[in-house]
Amino acid sequence: MKKNIRLVPMALIIVLIIMNSIYISGGEYSTNLFLEYDGVTVKYDQRLVDIVIDDQVIRTGDMPAVIINARTLVPVREVFESELVGATVQWISDRQEIHVLYGDQFVVLKIDSNIAMVNGKEVLLDVPAKLIRDMSKKDAKTMIPLRFVAEQLGYIVKWDAENYAAKLYSDDYTGVIPGETIEQNDLINNGMLSELNTEGFVAPYNGSIINGTILENNPIIITASQDEKTPLTENKIVTDIESIESGSVEIYNLLFNYDEGTPEKVTFEVSADNPISGIITSVEDNIMELYVLKATLDMKTTSFEYDDNTIVDALSIVEYTGGQTGNRNCVIRFDLNRSGVIFNVRMNENREKIFIDIVTNHIDGLTIGQDSTSDYIDIKGVSTDQIHTYRPDATTLSFDIKNTNTLVSKDLNDINGNFIKSLSLSKTDATTTNLNVDLTDAAQYEISMPEPDTTRIRFLEPEFKEISYSVGNESMLILHDIVSLTTVDNIIGVDEYLNKKFHLFVPGNHIDKFVSSNIKVNSEGIDTIDIVLTDAGDTKITINTNGIKGVSMSRHGEDLVFNVKKPQEIYHNIIVIDPGHGGWKPGASNRGYYEKDINIQVTLKLKTYLDKNKEIKTYYVRLDDSHVSLANRASLANEVDSDLFLSLHCDSYYTIKTGAVSLYMDRETNREMSNYEFAKTVHDAYVEGTSFVDKVISERDNLYVLKYTKMPAALLEMGYMSNNLDLTLLTDEEHQELMAQGIYNGIIKSFDKLK
Repeated sequence: MKKNIRLVPMALIIVLIIMNSIYISGGEYSTNLFLEYDGVTVKYDQRLVDIVIDDQVIRTGDMPAVIINARTLVPVREVFESELVGATVQWISDRQEIHVLYGDQFVVLKIDSNIAMVNGKEVLLDVPAKLIRDMSKKDAKTMIPLRFVAEQLGYIVKWDAENYAAKLYSDDYTGVIPGETIEQNDLINNGMLSELNTEGFVAPYNGSIINGTILENNPIIITASQDEKTPLTENKIVTDIESIESGSVEIYNLLFNYDEGTPEKVTFEVSADNPISGIITSVEDNIMELYVLKATLDMKTTSFEYDDNTIVDALSIVEYTGGQTGNRNCVIRFDLNRSGVIFNVRMNENREKIFIDIVTNHIDGLTIGQDSTSDYIDIKGVSTDQIHTYRPDATTLSFDIKNTNTLVSKDLNDINGNFIKSLSLSKTDATTTNLNVDLTDAAQYEISMPEPDTTRIRFLEPEFKEISYSVGNESMLILHDIVSLTTVDNIIGVDEYLNKKFHLFVPGNHIDKFVSSNIKVNSEGIDTIDIVLTDAGDTKITINTNGIKGVSMSRHGEDLVFNVKKPQEIYHNIIVIDPGHGGWKPGASNRGYYEKDINIQVTLKLKTYLDKNKEIKTYYVRLDDSHVSLANRASLANEVDSDLFLSLHCDSYYTIKTGAVSLYMDRETNREMSNYEFAKTVHDAYVEGTSFVDKVISERDNLYVLKYTKMPAALLEMGYMSNNLDLTLLTDEEHQELMAQGIYNGIIKSFDKLK
């Protein structure tokens, strides 16, 4: 399989950086190396290390050297029995010991013991010998600390930071041995981080002061001509909504969002009870129509008039029958009182809402200036809530200005501000303008409105300290010198993935250490970082992510590094558990029991098993009595690129119906397992572990979560609520425990088949 490590849903596991040393030149990266040791499986994609003896590279075979706690471990026979060393190595299996004999030196190391014996005397080790297995191989390798053993055998050991190599020199070496270089531990503490800073890290506050430049007295002012300011004369519709296969929906609400303070900003919101299959748009003169396909009306009021709106006079919605399809559809009609309007028609992620943004904002001026505080850019005709910011790299800030049409498109170079080096302002589509700013150095920013129709973007020196971060799809956050304040084991991580947050709880009050309480990162991985003090007096660091991300933690000396990546690049096995129904959709019911409650009760018991399994990362669609749309259930699984998707339900039919039923859809999956195989594996384990009758495994092609998920997916009907015997089992807490255990066994067997 793909991916990576440490699979604990709510607790953070320390990920130790391991560097591959298969015969590849130092500085390159491993892309598919999975190692197993200390009960943990880890994917390593860090820089690789060469082992060099007397200027000759040692080929370590199919097991690389690895770095654990700043010490290099190497496969003992490949290195010390090589022709370049010529030691004798023995493995004493019953005592889990490695014996290394070389000249008059006799070294004994014991697996996972910090005590070594050198010629009969005890010596304390930083890192013990370990059994480490490459997951693509059958057997583990015996790995021992390179520096300790080499020095006991009389070798001089040097670290070559430039070539990323551990170099050994024997007594017979006739070349020039380099002078003292930094130790490996110093490399990780200092050298590696300083190198990262040069490759896109935003470093902490360094105390520098804003220096005045030519912009202070000579701001750059750009304005549109009077002809350019003439309003557009043609109404337009912009949309990229594609049609999908879906059933009929009911439109039950239509909201009109309008603020008298900003009459140019208008949004209409149309709500349906299920995913909408598609829309057709039409505009002619001052009439805009929106056809909602396969939709009926469930609204009392279907026509509206607006006396005080500068754009829309009236709105109506009616139901009609399509001539070709025979389906009932709805049409929404906008009567406009002006021209020059852009309609941006979009849907939310689960396709249950349509938004019609009416765009009339026109950017007609740009000012690049500087005051005693810092550089700034003023944008004329824009409000702050229209701006979405992201940072493609450390010295670039990009601002997408939504629902605007720019009358000023400019590329400006050699601006020579304190921060601003160059910028470009251009349209990215009919309703979005992009402002891209190249900076001389990494900067924070703030957005304000000094005037009602002007947005100001100000560029500031980073105010935080003891924090560094990198940007991009694989973002990284570094907390400097934090380990000295607390033990790593005391740091708790909580993955609040549905809200796209990852919380780190550090014991003690460290607020003054970081200074800033909010850091705007705006990368593809990290949006912002919030630092607050909890009621218990501890420091809470929240990584607000852009999308659902995986977070791994590693220690670099006294620093902690948090990698923020796509979940499949962090976790080795991923499953999404979907407790059916919830909220205002209770599902089946009988004798005062509701299906939604049974589904969540079993899920919570299943969670206790999955939480203990460090090999599996589990995402739950819901863990309380909340309503989650069908589209959101499927989109969660697809966003995290889950390996498996399992939906839990209870059935209801005639009272004589009894037993467990599993459903699947005959479609292709993105894993080497069919939907039927997954459904059968879980079904068989569930029936074997419970008192339910083995009913059927049935193909279904009309269930949303089975149809629109990409991975192997199954729906388990755990029993019939309509059958009194089944209902007794479904609601019995002890039997629910057996049900959870059976489902868990089926999940484990399914992952075994995927490997």
